[in-house]
Amino acid sequence: MTGWLWPEQVFALIAQAGKIDTEFRLLLIACTWCGLRLSEALGLACDDVRLAEAFAWLRDTKNGEPQPVHLPPPSWSPSSLIIRAGSKRPGERVFRFAKGGHVYSLLRVAAFRAEITLPRRQAFHLLRHTYATSKTPYHRHFLTLAASPPTTHSSRLAPLPMEGGS
Repeated sequence: MTGWLWPEQVFALIAQAGKIDTEFRLLLIACTWCGLRLSEALGLACDDVRLAEAFAWLRDTKNGEPQPVHLPPPSWSPSSLIIRAGSKRPGERVFRFAKGGHVYSLLRVAAFRAEITLPRRQAFHLLRHTYATSKTPYHRHFLTLAASPPTTHSSRLAPLPMEGGS
């Protein structure tokens, strides 16, 4: 089964992640708003983030080819770890987490608290599917939708909260 999250689910998940750990919250934002695989986000080097251009360079990807990544808000908002890391931690990775049981446990706890059932064997990849789903069918960013059900289609569009919604 291929899954993805609705905007209100993304915002709830990110809000719960922030209650657990601020950096974990920012990891989920980066995975969701930039479409990064967990391994790509965890391997992102501070030196490869160019905030003035809202750009990051992924040196290590699944297919072995480097890849440019646009950093839309809120992935580089003024309070984000990426800004702090990019300017104050040269030579280090943006995120301190390692790919393993701890980071997956954090996701399960955040999902449980947000009342989200994660599809079996998808975990973080669900965020990548959410990113891809957000790009179809009209090339509007799915995550800019208001969390509450609208009365008309035009009222669904709302600015994306810089802090990832709540």
